[in-house]
Amino acid sequence: VESQIRKSRIRKFQNILHMKDERILKKVTFGECCSGSRKTGRPKKSWREAVKEDLKIFKVTTEELKKSPDWTEELEKKFQEADMTIKTHITEMRRKKHQNQTTSS
Repeated sequence: VESQIRKSRIRKFQNILHMKDERILKKVTFGECCSGSRKTGRPKKSWREAVKEDLKIFKVTTEELKKSPDWTEELEKKFQEADMTIKTHITEMRRKKHQNQTTSS
C-alpha cells in the first residue's frame, strides 16, 4: 500500500513537471512561503519533502521524470526493484524481531 502511494505521488509530480510554468499548481508546488509561524515540535513533512524522499527510495531523478510524460518501462523497473528491496528489508526486520523474542524468552 505504501509503495502504491509513493508511486502515485511520483506520477502526480511528473504531471506537474510537464505543466506550463504559468499553471497555478506548478507555481504553488515550486514556490516558497516566506511568512507565518509554525507550532512547536517537529514540523509536518511537506508534500515536496515526501516527493523528494520517494524519488530517493525509487532511485529516480527529476530529469528522468522530465524526459517523457509517459510512464516508461525503465521507471517501472526501478519501482519493481525498490519494491523488492523494501519487502526484503521488512522480512529481515521481522526475522530479527522474532529471533530477539525467542532468545529473550
